[in-house]
Amino acid sequence: MTGAFAKPACACVLSRPTFDDLVGEVRHAVRGFAPAYSLDVIGRAPGGREPLLRVTSRGRKNGLVVVAGFHGEEPAGPTALGLHLHHLLGRALRLRVPLAIFPVANPSGYLRQARDSAEGQLTNAGFAHHFDRPCLESAALKRSLERYDPTVFLDLHEDDKSAAGYLYSFGDEALASRVVQTLRSFVPILAGPIPRSPELVVVDGQVRNHCDGSVEDWMSHRGGFASLATETPTALPLELRVAAQLRVVDECLEAVARLRSTLRSRRSRLSGSVPE
Repeated sequence: MTGAFAKPACACVLSRPTFDDLVGEVRHAVRGFAPAYSLDVIGRAPGGREPLLRVTSRGRKNGLVVVAGFHGEEPAGPTALGLHLHHLLGRALRLRVPLAIFPVANPSGYLRQARDSAEGQLTNAGFAHHFDRPCLESAALKRSLERYDPTVFLDLHEDDKSAAGYLYSFGDEALASRVVQTLRSFVPILAGPIPRSPELVVVDGQVRNHCDGSVEDWMSHRGGFASLATETPTALPLELRVAAQLRVVDECLEAVARLRSTLRSRRSRLSGSVPE
């Protein structure tokens, strides 16, 4: 483990929200920004009432897509997206970044605090390379994600076997390095084998280009600028991990905004140029 880390400014102790609490926060935030954003139910767990939610702006290209909650024992991602959705929606509007958020990819898993789906299947699997067959929840998520062509894709995870954080990364190395530095501000960074998967070795805070059929693996093949998956250690306080995940989302929003601004400037110069 390397790197110093600090607690967020808020000294409050955060407890894990219920699934209904998260849904309520999401609905409230989206209502506050209507009609700029819409809230849709894209599926439900088999035999369950819990909805698989999508929050999306009107644009579907060249933006940021964020997913969390594949594994129910990893609450920081859904908590960051649910409790701070108002901030993220407003920030994306100010930065003029198209945004889509899937706050809980495995609703029944979140309720049960379990990694698997309602039918006992793997969740973040089967998206690419045919290593596994996707569960019904992930199949619904994949159908929805196919409608988007994001500049950056971000998947928020945690690791209950590691005392430090790290990043799975595809695409732009500079952005991936900035995300690692952002994580380092809140949590220690792992160096060496991952305890859960010792065949994978973290170098400079990252596991690069790991093809395992996950959603971030699949999205990396779709031509975006970067596809990333964060991992924060569940042994640390929830408020610290939520702050880390939230700041990573902000970092990715800012990165997409810079890229979009550069593209607009280039187009403006081209449209204003006079051919010789």
